[in-house]
Amino acid sequence: MLIILATFASHVFSRTLQESFVEKHEQWMADYGRTYQDEAEKQMRLNIFKQNLEYVEKANKEGNRTYKLSVNKFSDLTNEEFRALYTGYKMPSTHDHPQRRSGYSHRNRLPVPSNAGTCDAQKAATAAARISKFEDLPENDEQALLNAVSMHPVSVCIEGGGQDFQNYRMVFQRTMWGLSVITRPSLS
Repeated sequence: MLIILATFASHVFSRTLQESFVEKHEQWMADYGRTYQDEAEKQMRLNIFKQNLEYVEKANKEGNRTYKLSVNKFSDLTNEEFRALYTGYKMPSTHDHPQRRSGYSHRNRLPVPSNAGTCDAQKAATAAARISKFEDLPENDEQALLNAVSMHPVSVCIEGGGQDFQNYRMVFQRTMWGLSVITRPSLS
């Protein structure tokens, strides 16, 4: 009898959780104006939404990030779909980037308007600057970044295809050199 009661309670609890996900998904669909072609697609997107919501809740509960995650307009996409739709380009390796080998020339600075006239080919072929050294800085090392910035220009790249980027809601909050660094994605 106890086993039957435990099985029934587990089934009711599981059904209640599923109904909660359905309600949250319905509210999310209303908030973001999302519709689907048919019930099969809606069920598939509900399952993806559920997985993303579980990831968001787990990540926020861990409390080890300087930002918060939330459902947003990307919450019914798998991470693979998000990357393909919003980060569909492949970054070249920094070690193989052509300008790292040859330096920047005058022609690389700005686009030349069509009415600019003729160009000095010799000047255009001359490098305006040469990159003689580059290095990758350690992650989360503000002192290393400060040292690099004080000596030369710095290029920064963020990994924008992960689940945290896909699901983040709150600004990345850090204070660096007396400035509040605030960022938020503006993907359309």
